[in-house]
Amino acid sequence: MKYGMSVTVENYGKIADRASALGLLNPDGFVILPRNFDSATDISELFYEDSTVTLRKLFRAGGVAESPLEKAETIPRIQENASELILPTILVTASLISENSALVSIALNIISSYAVDFLKGFPKDRTVKLNIVVERDRDHESKKLQYEGPPEGIPTLGPAIRKMFDES
Repeated sequence: MKYGMSVTVENYGKIADRASALGLLNPDGFVILPRNFDSATDISELFYEDSTVTLRKLFRAGGVAESPLEKAETIPRIQENASELILPTILVTASLISENSALVSIALNIISSYAVDFLKGFPKDRTVKLNIVVERDRDHESKKLQYEGPPEGIPTLGPAIRKMFDES
């Protein structure tokens, strides 16, 4: 049986306001968001997915510069063992889409390749969970795209990300 793709979009709010409330740097460009970013009341409630370290290395090697959220403190990682790959939430700010939208496609290909390699040896029905938050230029509000499906479907998210950015 082949798993299908599930893509949903929901409002996410103003990223800069949320970062400020948690004492984090103002995100700009391409950013990995920690788990609980949207609901945490304190920085101590934030965790990065375990795959964050590997993705950061792959992004650097692929020429995708990531902007950190942390000032000096380190946000811990969390690992969950499951038959699916839970990837960190990726933030694509309005400035990145406006100035260099090609980086979005490069990043999606890097993420997809990593997920395919990670899930080698798993049954054919392997699943990836990935959230992508897109900031709109007009009002700095953002939307979150939630993807659940095969790793090969990740590169196809580019047009949906662009549409989220362009929506009024």
